[in-house]
Amino acid sequence: DGATLLTSSQDGTARLWSTADGRCLHVLADPSGSFVSAAALHPGGGIAASASVGQVHLWDTATGAKRGTLRALRGDASGLAFTPDASRMS
Repeated sequence: DGATLLTSSQDGTARLWSTADGRCLHVLADPSGSFVSAAALHPGGGIAASASVGQVHLWDTATGAKRGTLRALRGDASGLAFTPDASRMS
């Protein structure tokens, strides 16, 4: 909807930002402390994904709480995206 921006960082976090006023809404810290190489917002909102070495973490955008982890990536992700119908990530 254009109201939220998601960024990734080498400091081991992804951050959700309000595009209306530029304030940080949530800091999504990778539990392993690994740098976050890619991040994506679910097309319907509500879920943010952040990739680090070997895994993708799923986060609740309203609360910043971690919802789950997908494992078995090979190396670092250089990009992350949900398909338009939100049925998959690539």
